[in-house]
Parts: sequence; C-alpha cells; structure tokens
Amino acid sequence: MVALNGIKLIKKRVIGLPVDRKINFKHGFNQTYIRRRCEEGRIQIRKTKGDERLARLRRHDRAQSIDHSIKGLKTIEKDIEKLMHRIQNENPNQEQIVEIVRGFRRILAVRSDPPVEILNKIKNTGVIPYLVMYLHQKNPVLVFESTWVLTNIASTCRDHDVVEGGAVPYLIELLRHDRHEIRDQAAWCLGNIAGNPKLRKIVLHGGAIDGLIFNIQSPATPSLLSNATRAISNLCRGRLSLPLEAVAPVLQTLLSLLHRDVECNIAVKAMWALSYIAGADNEYHRQRMMKTNLMAKLVEIITSDRTPALIVPALQCIGSLVAGEQTQKVLDSRILKYVSHLLDHTTKNIKKEACWVVSNIAGGTTKQIDQLCRVKYLLVKVIELAKDGHWEVRREAIWAISNIFTRGSDQQVIRLVQLEGLNVISSSLQLQDSEILMTVLKALERVLIVAEKESLPYFKLFEEEYRGIDRIEGLLNYQNEGVYRKCVHIMERFFRVEDDDEKIVPLTQRDGTYGFELLANQFQNKIVGCNRTISPLPRLLIFGESSFNYSNNGSSRI
Repeated sequence: MVALNGIKLIKKRVIGLPVDRKINFKHGFNQTYIRRRCEEGRIQIRKTKGDERLARLRRHDRAQSIDHSIKGLKTIEKDIEKLMHRIQNENPNQEQIVEIVRGFRRILAVRSDPPVEILNKIKNTGVIPYLVMYLHQKNPVLVFESTWVLTNIASTCRDHDVVEGGAVPYLIELLRHDRHEIRDQAAWCLGNIAGNPKLRKIVLHGGAIDGLIFNIQSPATPSLLSNATRAISNLCRGRLSLPLEAVAPVLQTLLSLLHRDVECNIAVKAMWALSYIAGADNEYHRQRMMKTNLMAKLVEIITSDRTPALIVPALQCIGSLVAGEQTQKVLDSRILKYVSHLLDHTTKNIKKEACWVVSNIAGGTTKQIDQLCRVKYLLVKVIELAKDGHWEVRREAIWAISNIFTRGSDQQVIRLVQLEGLNVISSSLQLQDSEILMTVLKALERVLIVAEKESLPYFKLFEEEYRGIDRIEGLLNYQNEGVYRKCVHIMERFFRVEDDDEKIVPLTQRDGTYGFELLANQFQNKIVGCNRTISPLPRLLIFGESSFNYSNNGSSRI
C-alpha cells in the first residue's frame, strides 16, 4: 500500500510561464487544458450565432442559386463538369470567364454546408488553380468573383485546398486593392483560413497582419471593418502567439476599436482577440497589455450595461492576465470590487468566468488571497455558487474554494471553514469528475492539517455534520487510481484504522483446506477521533489479485 506524502500545490490556470512560476498555480491546469476549456466556452457562446451569420453572408445571391432539392447532386455535378469544360476547351473571353466563375459561386452559395460530394467534385475538376490565377487579373469583377468562390470553399472542411492551391499570398496582396469590395472579400477569405489552427501559421507569417490593420484603421465599409477584425481575431487564437513585432500595433489597433463608436459585434470580435493575446504562450504579450490603458477599458466594460457577449471575453482577458505574473497589477486596478458584482449576474457564462477569475487569483500568494477575503460578500457568493449553481459555474467556484484552502494561510483556511467552505469540499466528494476530486481532496488534506495543528474540531465536523467519511469511503472504489490513493492517504494519516487481528480465525473447510474468514459480529474497525465504527476499508485488506489457499501439508499460492 502506497501512501502519498505531503501536499501537492494546486496550480493556477496558467500558460506560457517559467517553471518556477508555474508551480505556484492550479494543479493540472496546463496549456492544453486552458485552451480546451476556453475553446469549449467560446464555441458554446459563439457557434450558433456564428453559423447563422456565416450562412447569411454566404447567401448574398440566394435568388439566383440552384435548388439542390430539385436538381439533386448528380445534376449539380454535371453542371460543375460543364462549367469546367467551358474553361478548359472553349477559350472563353473575360466576360464568359466571369459568368463561369459566378456559376461556381452560385453552386457553393446555395446552402451553409455544401455536400461533401460537391466539394470533392470541385476539387477534382481542378478549378481552384484557375481561381487562384484569376486573383491577379486586371478585371476587378473577375477578381471579386474568384475571391468569393475561394471564400466559400475556405468556409468548409476543404479550406486546405485553398491554401494548397497557393491562394494565400495573392489574398494578402488583395488587402490593399483599390476596390474596397475586393479587400472585404480577401479579408473574409483569410479570416476563414485563419480559423483553422493548422493553417493559421501560413496566414500569420505570410504578412497578413499589416494589411488587416490598414483596413481596420481606414475601413471603407462596416462589412470590411467587421471582416478585417474577425481575421485579426482568428490570427490571435490558439497556441501560436503573434510575432513580437506585431504585438504592439495589433494591441493599439484593437484598443482603438473599443474606444470607437463601432457596431457591437465588431467590439465583441476585438475583445475576443485581446483575450486570445492575453492567453498566449508568451508573458511578453501580457506585459505589453498591462502597459496600455486596457485595464481601464476592461473595468468600464464589466461595470456597464453592455451585452453579455462583450462582458464574457472581457472576463476571459482578465482571467488570463491574473494567471500570470501580472496578477498584482490587475488587483491594483480594484478589479475584484467589480468582479464580485458579476457573481450575481443573471447570465450563466458571466458567473462562470467571474468564478474563474477568482480561482486564478486564489491560486496566487497569501497577500493576493487576503485581498479576495477583504472584498465584502465575495467568498460568501462563491460558496453559494459552489453549492447551488449551474454545474459549469459550480465547477469554477469549487476550484476557487479549493485554491484558497490549499494556497492560503492557516487563518485564511479557518476563515473559509467558518463560511461553510468545508461543507463545499465534503459535498464535492460526490462528484464524478476526477480532476475536481483530486483538487478537493488536496484542499481537504490542508484543512485537516490546520485542524490538527490548531486543535480545531474539524474532524468531528467533517465526519458528523458533513458526512465526509462516508463519501471518502465511497471513493475507495473509484476507478481513478490517483483519487483512490489520495483517499487512502487521508484515511491513514487523519483517521487511523485499528484492526482487531486476533478476531480473524482460520476455519477448516470441507475439502480439508484452511481459509481466512472475517467474523462480522466480532470484527470492527474504529476510526481514531470519531465516535462511530465503519466497515473495513475496501481494497486495503486484499492480499493481491490472486487468492490464497492453505492445505494441511503446506501452502501454495494459486
């Protein structure tokens, strides 16, 4: 039986930090986890509206589009073949080429998710190289229509076909075209490509940033501003951080957008872009952000009656900033006062992100935790959410409480127990989430250490009022080995088991062999410090996977 030694510090949800800094943060919160978690939240918030918007934008020419339900896939495939035949064999003039390309565009614009068969047919006919060639023609209508078709292809699962066809360099050049509608379409297409993590690097290192910033600073139309901002936002996403030389101009451009009177959806895209930069694998990015007036703008956003779609990415940005070395600077802006009010917000995602901010701060120093404790009613609200909130909100609130227990001082631990924090830990032992279970078990261990050190009655409180022993016993059969071992460690260290081994007697079986039998009416295990008896710990009295049989002539292991 292996006992775990000591307490492993709970790590803060942090990315891109030195190793000596990371050990102070939330356990199990690595780069992969923070991105998976953030992406899940963003997808949940934006997926429906994004799909609807994309479908609406891609169907500008719906009146002229082909009806799939009438013509069927086979008919459409024949149309594609006819269009391709005209390009290759009829030596069309410029006007005819425009009409042919427009035909491809109408086929793709008929619905938001063209069938794979149509996409494969377009790929196999070899039209993409022709479309790329048309991007650097002098006819602006042909350039526009070709860019539109490539945009529609890039919005599907075949976006890599556009990149492999060599379109990216020409699209980047088109960001400075004389015609604003061509710049708009090029930004749209690049934004679609940048939405794919595997292709983002090609756009990023192709030099698209400068052209996009140019169109954000001097947008000819609201549509161009929206598409350029979206492309910048997608380029800021994921593990790949912006080149160092691009950070300052991008930050300045995005912050200027937030100070301008722009449409709400554009401000939301800019705010998401800032949250991606804050969560990048580079502390330099966060340092540069803190040298701007970003915090003042974030405070303004979360304290106003702005739409939740804007407040959520603002909180994501704050949460990423306090996950690194900028925590104290963020706290100096009195952000906790405003985050506390958001714990009562009617929107679930806002409460969840507010709890995430608190949990990251709670993974810091005791001084920073003390600042949390001094905000009126903040911990009370977090505890309430950890008990009765929606699961996603409750999960973040449990993280916050566990971090305070694990990282806080003894007095901070005692204060949190007085606020029913130990009750939250006990009730969380019933959850079926291995990561949360490991977190709360480490928090429980710290509470019991403080109770032992200060001679506090937390053992009795945990066992009698919160039924904690029953829940730990239930976890001894949990499938996760780490959870099981942690439970065994806690039971051994704080609730020692006294075995009456003399009451285990060998009985002779009918076949003449001996077997060990536990006499239920005689065998009892008593937990030191508790006033009741419990059943023997499962798996602790098992000799191994095999059984033992003993005969009169000797013993043999079967």
